[in-house]
Amino acid sequence: DDATIQKYREAELKHGRVAMLATLGILVQEVFHPLFGGRISGPAIFEFQQVDNIYPLFWVIALSTVAAVEGLSITKGWETIAETRAAGRDVASLKEGYVAGDLGFDPLGLCPPLGSEEFYTMRTKELNHGRLAMIGIAGMIVQELILGPGADHGIFAKF
Repeated sequence: DDATIQKYREAELKHGRVAMLATLGILVQEVFHPLFGGRISGPAIFEFQQVDNIYPLFWVIALSTVAAVEGLSITKGWETIAETRAAGRDVASLKEGYVAGDLGFDPLGLCPPLGSEEFYTMRTKELNHGRLAMIGIAGMIVQELILGPGADHGIFAKF
């Protein structure tokens, strides 16, 4: 049904956005270390352990940020418990008229007006890029685990 598809679309957009950021991040961090005063370096696959050892509260802050974004998403897009019970359902659905993935954050004004043809074209592009990024980041992580030194394998060495 449409409500289930909307829930899946919401999840797919979130995971795709995270994967797009991760794909860029795994490559950039191999050569550019603006955070943590240069104390963390090496292949991306091993940096999680370094962050945990040097800055144990980093994950508390990171997970708190994720929780805040999820809270905003739930507040903006999901039915309340009362609305869910009134509709006779056990599981909450997205609010009527809520556009999956729309958290109202567009400081650069890049998103076309909701409902326009250009909006749906951009949304389709975002979904496709997110799908590709999910596959790409999984491949990069597997490559690092199997081959070792880094996902870039010298691509950025000249910089």
